[in-house]
Parts: sequence; structure tokens; C-alpha cells
Amino acid sequence: MRPGSDAPARPNSLTRETLNSESIARIAAQIKETWPEFPASRFRLEANRGLESLNFMDRAQQIRDCLIRRLPGNFREAAAILSSSVGPPAMEDAIQGVEGFYILPMSMYISRMGLNDPDAALPALYEMTRRFTAEFDIRPFLIRHEQQTLGFLMHITDDASPFARRLASEGTRPRLPLAPRLRRYIDDPSPLIPILERLHDDPNEMVRRSVANNVNDISKDNPRMALELMQAWTSRASAGGEARDERTDSTEKGSASRPPWVVRHGVRSLVKSANPQALELLGYSGARLRVAGFTLAPEEVELGDALEMNIRIESAAHYDQKLLIQYIHRHPNARGGYGERSFFLKRTNLEAQTVLNVRKLHRFRASVNRRYYPGQHSMIIRVNGRRLGEAPFRFKSASSE
Repeated sequence: MRPGSDAPARPNSLTRETLNSESIARIAAQIKETWPEFPASRFRLEANRGLESLNFMDRAQQIRDCLIRRLPGNFREAAAILSSSVGPPAMEDAIQGVEGFYILPMSMYISRMGLNDPDAALPALYEMTRRFTAEFDIRPFLIRHEQQTLGFLMHITDDASPFARRLASEGTRPRLPLAPRLRRYIDDPSPLIPILERLHDDPNEMVRRSVANNVNDISKDNPRMALELMQAWTSRASAGGEARDERTDSTEKGSASRPPWVVRHGVRSLVKSANPQALELLGYSGARLRVAGFTLAPEEVELGDALEMNIRIESAAHYDQKLLIQYIHRHPNARGGYGERSFFLKRTNLEAQTVLNVRKLHRFRASVNRRYYPGQHSMIIRVNGRRLGEAPFRFKSASSE
């Protein structure tokens, strides 16, 4: 949700930081300055009513509903007022902290009241996104007015604002967190490819990160299409000799062994699941080695404990090898069978005829999302997609994680 951030901000964690009485007063003052007839006092009173008991999204919806009641009934007139009320566009490459979140209820107003008038609503969302983001509120237009909205998004891929360019890639993500999925593009993401092609080597890291996240979404349902796209980007970067670097906005040398960062980030879900084509794309394939030792301690754990893993890997090659080392927790599940969850351990270069020793502590922390069941568990070592060792341990008692 935050431009420049991989993970969406958690709604409840934002509740006391933004969309509070101060942000309501800010909205009221800015609209009043643009449209003097705005009943600012009544709006503040209604928008603040019961606010403390509401979570973040409920607050946003309450403020939006107050805007619906207090702005002119003519949508185009109301959209023009809001577009003129939000201040100058953001000047930084990424919005910091919670700055800009006060715009969310206004963006939500545009998508609710302007869905039948895309000619006016899409330019209004453009004004919102140049100051914050409209990635959630563009999605109803993709569903209701697909071709017009895709054309609008394709047009802003050339916009001077990185926030506008990011809207084109982030708003079209098939599996955008905290938003309804775009089933149309889960089934067939091909209409998104021209947008991603235009932005994958954007000069702004925030935009490239959004492109990578979009491709990662695509890879979950259409891995072949995602891989073909990223193979093409890798080939072009290699032929051109350079590609964008995510941390410095400078260029990095492109090669078959080091694809552009947008590709490395875009294949992360495929790599986590040991997809052979994704691993090969990143140069992790065909390692000649053996796991000479793999031990766990202690033999029995419970919630709150840490399990220590010690792995010894020996090269069997007369040349250096690029390794991606992962481990898999194999565990009993609620259905009486077994499930697996994979974790990243290490990326490294194993020199010819050498030994690599790796130590890892895996902590069993409390969480609302997982439950551990008692009995036999194991850890599995996976190197470049191959399972090369397994060691058992026991979990003492059922524990909610």
C-alpha cells in the first residue's frame, strides 16, 4: 500500500498514526479553501463520530461517506474540488511513513461515486496518485471499464511522476494485498504485459519494485508466461550489457549469470518453490556436491525454542559453483498428514574442491497464522532445487503459532 514498500502497511497498525482527528481537520480545511461553501464544521463532527473504535479501513470508509454527504451531488463538480484540494504533487521518489494517507478517503470517494463516469474519474485518480496512491481505487475501473482503463494506465507509463507510473503496475497486480483479486488477470494476464514491458527498466526503484511484484503475482497462476517474460528481459539486459540496480538507481552489468534485479525479485515465489526454470534463469543449477553432515539440536523442542542446524557441504567439482541453499520444515498438519514450508538459508559461491559450513537457528515463535502439532517433524536441506539431506526432531505439545 505504501509506495516504495514491498509489504502493505497493516491497517490496524496505522489506526492511531493517521486518519485521525488531525487528518480529518486537514481534509476539511483543504476542501474549504477550494470550495468555500463546504460545511467544514459539520463534516468534522460527522467524520470524528465514534472514530476511536474503528480500525483503519473503517475510518477511511466513514470519512468517505461523510464526503459523499457533504460534497456537491454532481460528481464532476465534486471531483474537480477534490483534485484542487490535495496540494502539490509529491516531490520525493517515495512517500515516507504515513504522509499522504489522509488522501485515501478522497480516492475512495472517486471510485465509489465516479465509477459510471470514467472520463472524469480516471483523471481525478491520476491527481490522487501523484500525491499518494490510487492502486486500490483504480481496480473497480479495470473491472467495469477495462479497455479504457488499460489505455489510461498505458498512457501514464510515460508520465513524469513516478507515483503515476507506479499506479500502472501496482494497480493492475492480479493479487494485490488487501485488495480484491483481479480474476480476469489471474486467468489471463496477457493484457498487462505491454504495461510491464514499458516499465520493467524504469529509472525509479519504486516503480521497478512494483513491476517485480506484479510479475511475481502472475507467476503464481501463470508461471510459464512469467518466466518467458523474465527470460526476455534477461536476454535484452545481457545483450545491452547493463541493467538497472535497485539500490542506487544506477546501472549494473547484465549477464546470463546475473539477470536484472527486477527479474531476480520477480521470480522469488518460483525460486522458493524450487521451480527448475526459475533456478536455471538465476544460475542455480547442476551443482556437483554432497551434504557430508547435517545435524539438529536439541532433538526435542517446544514453542519458544530455537532449533540449531549445522550443515557441511563438500564440493565435488573442479570449478566454482553458484549455490542457493534453502531448508524445508516438514510438519504434521490438522488433517493428519504432513505439510511443508520452505525458508531461504544462504546464497553463496562454493569454490572448487572446498567445504562450506553453515549454521542456522530456526526459532518457533508464537503467531496467529500457524499451529504446531506434536510428534515427528524434520528439516530438509535443498540446494539448487535438489533435496540433499533430512534430519528429524520432535515437537513436544500442540501449540498455536
